[in-house]
Amino acid sequence: MNDLMTKLKCLCEKARLIPLFQALEKQEASPESIECSFLERIFCLLEAQIDNNHISKISRFRKAAKLRWPQASLADYAIKKVLPVKLSKLKDLAECAWVENYLHVAITGPTGAGKTHLASALADEAILKEYSVICYHFSALVRDLIIAEKAGEDILIKLQKRLIKFRVLMIDDWGIKPLKSHERHLLLELIELRERNGSLLITSLYEPSQWYECFVDKGIADSSLDRIIPYIDHIDWDKDSYRTELGRQLMAKSSKGGNKNA
Repeated sequence: MNDLMTKLKCLCEKARLIPLFQALEKQEASPESIECSFLERIFCLLEAQIDNNHISKISRFRKAAKLRWPQASLADYAIKKVLPVKLSKLKDLAECAWVENYLHVAITGPTGAGKTHLASALADEAILKEYSVICYHFSALVRDLIIAEKAGEDILIKLQKRLIKFRVLMIDDWGIKPLKSHERHLLLELIELRERNGSLLITSLYEPSQWYECFVDKGIADSSLDRIIPYIDHIDWDKDSYRTELGRQLMAKSSKGGNKNA
C-alpha cells in the first residue's frame, strides 16, 4: 500500500467510511476500473458505502425490533394457494405507505391463525425500508408502563420517549385482557403521544369495533380509539389455525415415513 492509500485509509477510518475505502482498494486492483471515468468510480465508491450503511441499519433495526417471528417474510405467503385476503393487498401494505402517512394496520382473527407471523412479516418490510420498529405483547406493554410509573415520573417519561421514537409500534394480542383504571390512562397517554408521530401494527382476536370493551370506561375508550380506528387498514385473517395446519403437515410427513418403513 503506497503512502497516499495509507493516508486515505486513515481518513476513511476517521470518517467511518471503511466500506468506501475497501471498494477503492478493489478498484485499484482491477484493470477494468481504468476504463471507468472519474465520476463513474466516485459513484461506485459512494454506492458501496451507502449499500453497507443500509445493511448495517437493517441489522440494527431487526435486533431492536424483537419480533416474535424474526424470520417471517411476505415471500412465505406468495407460495400459499389460499389466503384470507388477496396477495396484492399484502404487497400493497409492504410498500409501507401506511407508515409514511402515519396510519395503522390491524390484523384480526382466531387464535393460531398466524396473525403474529403476518404482522412480523409486515414489520420486517417496514424495517427493510429503514423504518424503526418495536414489538410488544399487549400485556407486556401495559406491564412496562406500570413498572415505569411506579419507578417515578422521570422513568415513565423516559420509557414514553423511547416508545415514541419507533416509527412502528407493533402490539400483539391487543385487548387480550380488560384494563384497570390506571392502565387505561397510561395506554391512552402513550397513544396520545404517538399520534402523528408513528404507526401502530396491531394483532387481535377481536374486531376493531369490539376494542371499546377492553377499556371499560367509555370516555377513555372513545378518546383512545378515536385516535386509532378511523386510520386503520383492517385485515380479517380468519383462516384455519396456523398451528393446526402445521400439525397436519407434520402428521402427513410422519405418515409417509411410517409407510416407507412398513
